[in-house]
Amino acid sequence: MTVADHRGQTPDNVVGTYINSLDGSVENTTVDPQTAQFSVLFSTSSSMVAGDYIWETAFGGSEWFEADTFNTSVRVQGEAGFNPTNPNLADDWTHLGVQNWVTGDLYDPGQSTIITGNNSTINAGFMHPITGFTIVGTGYVNTTTGAINITITAPTDVGSSVTDLLFQFIFAPVNGTHDNEPYFIYTDDFPAGEIPPAPIATPWGIESEARLNFDNSSYITQVNQSIDLIVFVDDIADGSNLSSASIEYIFDWNGANISLGTVLSNATGEQFFQMQQDTQYSHSLQMELPLENTHYVQ
Repeated sequence: MTVADHRGQTPDNVVGTYINSLDGSVENTTVDPQTAQFSVLFSTSSSMVAGDYIWETAFGGSEWFEADTFNTSVRVQGEAGFNPTNPNLADDWTHLGVQNWVTGDLYDPGQSTIITGNNSTINAGFMHPITGFTIVGTGYVNTTTGAINITITAPTDVGSSVTDLLFQFIFAPVNGTHDNEPYFIYTDDFPAGEIPPAPIATPWGIESEARLNFDNSSYITQVNQSIDLIVFVDDIADGSNLSSASIEYIFDWNGANISLGTVLSNATGEQFFQMQQDTQYSHSLQMELPLENTHYVQ
């Protein structure tokens, strides 16, 4: 704070007692400061509700100056979070490109109360392996009830996995301070693209699809000869290999629908199967196999 005289200038002699109070409680007493500008250190009580409070500085007077008081406003910001701490997902898993919902309440953990009357926006997102923090949904706080309902959409380029759903608060500014600061802050908030140290996160399962790719579009074999079938198994979203995938080969000539066996894919997503042609099916056989077949995996 800076002491000025009736001319608006800072005098050399500002000795005296300055009693500084917040909301009627004395926070600091400064006696005989050496300069006209000095700092006043104070701490707010954890029991204070977020809002604007009166700051008063009372000068007791001196040989040079009469006693006087000064009043201004101090905005005390509260910490906002969710109730429950990890917001609820309507469904634990969300298929590629499909919508899901996040619900909860805007909550003041210091006061153990739901926050109402606060016009705020909340972004839900996740750490994309390439683009960093990516927003997948935006919602608004119900100013009457404090309820939150955010519609999120699963990405289409991320493989099947469980990731952390993270949240960003955008609190509406409130008139009354130099920068119109909001009444609440979110302690886990972070700039876009940066990983927060200890975020509020909700586990989110992203459900993708597996894709089977044969190395040839068709195969030809004869009676009592073997044929090698090679299938590559990957995730349709990001092309990543799927290991330990169990794939069954079915011979369906003339409606036979006979299982030829089951093989697990290796670490590179490749699956090798050797088939022996038997005389009970035909004298000469040409198999036309599809280029790909897909099914859901979770």
